[in-house]
Amino acid sequence: MQSSSDSIKLLQITDTHLFAADEGSLLSVKTVDSFNAVVADVLRRNVAFDYILATGDISQDHSAESYQRFANGVEPLEKDCFWLPG
Repeated sequence: MQSSSDSIKLLQITDTHLFAADEGSLLSVKTVDSFNAVVADVLRRNVAFDYILATGDISQDHSAESYQRFANGVEPLEKDCFWLPG
């Protein structure tokens, strides 16, 4: 049996659907605003985790800029990020 010190805590961020452009929206939601709100909430709550797990549709427009937007956006969380795009 593992002790709690052996466990790994993941922060999963999924289906951000980011665009290269700031104005990009999906279902009337500006996805960059939603993503930024999630990151801000994690920081505000001082959530303890070891790694970020990015899953699902990280990008909506499949642009390099949208993936870079995600990478830049999680930088303040100061943890390694593993990507499993959908």
